[in-house]
Amino acid sequence: MNDDKAKDPASLVLFGQEGHTEAEVRAAATIEPAVQAAYTVAKIEKGGDLNALVDALQTQSRRATSGDTGRMEEMLVTQAHTLDLIFNNLTRRAVANMQEGYVPVAETYLRLALKAQSQCRASIESLAQIKNPPVVYARQANFASGPQQVNNGVTVSRPRKNEIPPSKLSGHEHELLPDGRASATASRVDSAMEAMGAINRTTNRSG
Repeated sequence: MNDDKAKDPASLVLFGQEGHTEAEVRAAATIEPAVQAAYTVAKIEKGGDLNALVDALQTQSRRATSGDTGRMEEMLVTQAHTLDLIFNNLTRRAVANMQEGYVPVAETYLRLALKAQSQCRASIESLAQIKNPPVVYARQANFASGPQQVNNGVTVSRPRKNEIPPSKLSGHEHELLPDGRASATASRVDSAMEAMGAINRTTNRSG
């Protein structure tokens, strides 16, 4: 980079970095927030040293990321005052036009005034959150795998899948339970056989 270009306040001076190509350095500078903001400020203010603006913005960014929010608080306070001034100015214009009978013009001024008032309130709320961050209370929740059932003070008793209903022949619950070691198929067959056995024993019992 020649000296004439380096002295141009509208040109950004980039320094090479070891291990990085010129294209990589330019790409990193292009997406740098301070660089983009500096170009915007220079465009609005019609001039100014671009490199000085980048340095100033980077300094403020480092202060904020390190926990020093003083500059942001000052910015929000001054913005709130400016927006309040805009609100009052537009409101007076709306009232003046309303009194003269220019209702559409008065509505336009009043709508703009209320927008300024809303932004003023948002600036104050942001400042309050910086000064007094909200406290978040987290409740521990236990999540078990699969569906869950919540009974609020009511206990419902349901039969288990493996329970066998009372036999109609015996009339007593669990009297004809099959051998628990048998398979499901064998259990059904044995239950019927045990019921038949009970009838035969009753018939052949000697007195």
